[in-house]
Amino acid sequence: MTDNMASIIKFVILGGFLSAGKTTTLLRLAEHYVSAGQTVGIITNDQADGLVDTERFRALGFTTGEVAGGCFCCRFDDFIARADELIAQSQPDIILAEPVGSCTDLVATVFKPLEKFHADRFALAPFTVLVDPLQALDLLGGASKARLSEKIAYIYRLQQQEAEAIAINKIDLLSGEQLAQVQRLLRERFPTAKVLTFSALTGEGFAPLMAWLETPHREDRVLADIDYDAYAEGEAQLGWLNSTLQLQTDTALDVDAALLELADAVRQQFQTEAVEIAHGKFLLRGDRQTAVVNVVSNTSQPLLSQSAAERATTLDLVINLRAQAEPDVLQQGLQRCLNAWIERNNLTLLGRTGQSFKPPRPEPTHRITQADEDRRRL
Repeated sequence: MTDNMASIIKFVILGGFLSAGKTTTLLRLAEHYVSAGQTVGIITNDQADGLVDTERFRALGFTTGEVAGGCFCCRFDDFIARADELIAQSQPDIILAEPVGSCTDLVATVFKPLEKFHADRFALAPFTVLVDPLQALDLLGGASKARLSEKIAYIYRLQQQEAEAIAINKIDLLSGEQLAQVQRLLRERFPTAKVLTFSALTGEGFAPLMAWLETPHREDRVLADIDYDAYAEGEAQLGWLNSTLQLQTDTALDVDAALLELADAVRQQFQTEAVEIAHGKFLLRGDRQTAVVNVVSNTSQPLLSQSAAERATTLDLVINLRAQAEPDVLQQGLQRCLNAWIERNNLTLLGRTGQSFKPPRPEPTHRITQADEDRRRL
């Protein structure tokens, strides 16, 4: 940054529902900016602490802050505090932020307050919402039986409605016909949003996304009309589980294989119980390296998104599960899988922390409505 612009930091906030690929995209963005000689700070977000994403970013060397206990909208002061901490620690040129996947109304509760109170400090990139294309077809395409409930789908639609751009991720998994179908669907449903296509995994289509993020955020964007009762009911249908375990074994364990084994056991357990997974993240840290596995649905095979490529005797396991189920159902199903996995691999449990719950009703710190904006422009 030049001396004249030292106080202005680029702020990129990427929205998107659970399993849209926000974390993989943020990692690719961060690597791009670092390779261009820029310093990056990252802010993660969840309804509870003990995040796989935070551990992963820090393990890769990125200065990372975490906002826990609610979305950025409901923890706006914490959000700004984490940004200030990043600035004090590493003076970043760019801050990347990933809100909770079940959160919406971000323009009114995060973008507008940033513009109102911190315009002299941050330059906002346009609000871009990522989508998993198969999830979009499921929740927007009129499938006879969508995986997730209509109340959860309401939150999903609101995320697209307020987006300046909708970025279709995971195009490496689609045929040309499927991609065209998703593009048509999004353009019909959300005609005011720009539609981009890319793969965070392979990098295909990433250059146009990067170019888009260099354009300014539209401050005149019409704010979405939100039914907060319906929003709260949708979030309350999701069970949340975060768990951290410390483990040990006398015989060195293949970290990647063990984590894939556990993730697939959980997927199969919930498939048997008809518990629909919205997203599962599993992290296993060995003696030197860390493995990360993602499960995006009951029917998708677990994906090793970061390989440890080592055997280890001391292990730290972090699990983040989001599913359409009661929290105790999540807890009991996971416990059955963990018990069997620990026994099969001759592991000793040294310690455990965690919690399972339903997200509380969203109560934004600030909410600047369309009426507020209209009055301001008079």
